[in-house]
Amino acid sequence: MTPLPNTQTAIKINEEYKLVKIEVPVHSELEGDEILVKAKAIGLNHVDNYFADFKWASPGTGVGTSLSGDVIAVGKDVTRFKVGDTITSFTFGSDSEFKDHGALQQYVKVLETNSFQLNVKGYASTSDIPKGPITNYEDGASLADALITIGISIYHTFGHNDEKDKTILIYGGSTNVGQIAIQYAHTLGWKIITIASQRYETLLKELGANIVLDYHSESLVEDIISLGEHIDYAYITTGSTKSVEQVYEALPTEYPIKLEGLQVPNIDFIENKKSNITYELTRAFTSHERIITYGNGASHKPKPGTLKSLKEFVPIIENLQKQGKLKHLPIKVLPGGFDAVNEGLKLLKEGKVSNQRLVIRVNEEI
Repeated sequence: MTPLPNTQTAIKINEEYKLVKIEVPVHSELEGDEILVKAKAIGLNHVDNYFADFKWASPGTGVGTSLSGDVIAVGKDVTRFKVGDTITSFTFGSDSEFKDHGALQQYVKVLETNSFQLNVKGYASTSDIPKGPITNYEDGASLADALITIGISIYHTFGHNDEKDKTILIYGGSTNVGQIAIQYAHTLGWKIITIASQRYETLLKELGANIVLDYHSESLVEDIISLGEHIDYAYITTGSTKSVEQVYEALPTEYPIKLEGLQVPNIDFIENKKSNITYELTRAFTSHERIITYGNGASHKPKPGTLKSLKEFVPIIENLQKQGKLKHLPIKVLPGGFDAVNEGLKLLKEGKVSNQRLVIRVNEEI
């Protein structure tokens, strides 16, 4: 292995809960299932704002969840990757138990379970990358977080099976997770109803959605009910308690339904519960199947069996990518590397990014 520098550039949360660029040691000691990656491209995520703004993280923790790069070292138990491979990974940015982790640094520790061999090669030739197959570092960095989220929710919670007669309702179909979820459910042969802005109807149907409902509709609950569909699974990728209330109210009562959310922790706020509906929250940070405790004291328990499911799910995704059945969202590469992180997160916070992923490139000049 090429000798590593003693220090590296990283984005960390400081004592004032601001994201700052600093120099930190390179932590090259690996646990058995860890991989050390030289980051090449890193995706920005709304959650990086949440950990700072809501003080979910503790000062000194790393930031960032999704990256692509080159493998430069592997732990003794790693079997799927070797030095020199390219890798696309989700990692535990802002996790107080893994302070030296986080995607937004030059040398990143990741777990093999959360890593994909998507054979990404080199950088794209443009900073405005259109929707398309996963081929470059930027492509991989734009979707690793979404893939792991879907692995824990759709694959693990809903249960992977070969039954084609399932119907899934996806609220937030135009989000990154929503678009990947539509594509994945389509490969399973499921019928897909999605709720999104009507301006994305053509796009979402191209990805595999059968029905697109307008999330601006004042009669959304009635719109869902009037379809008369046998909905087996409901998946809420974005939104507040109102989104959950609308979907919950629209779901029938005659048979068991699994309802999954990514933001709202529980449905205690719903007065009229339906005994046939079970609700679960997915926190991708529990993908290591350990309890995570945020800086504000809130804890989230992992779903039992998560690791086993992810070990099954990751090769499925790798195979779908090889077949060209997965496409990333359009990507905007922000110039300036780490110096562009706060600018990008500000754009996300202000709602100025839609149907697009923001990515930075990491190079020798940064």
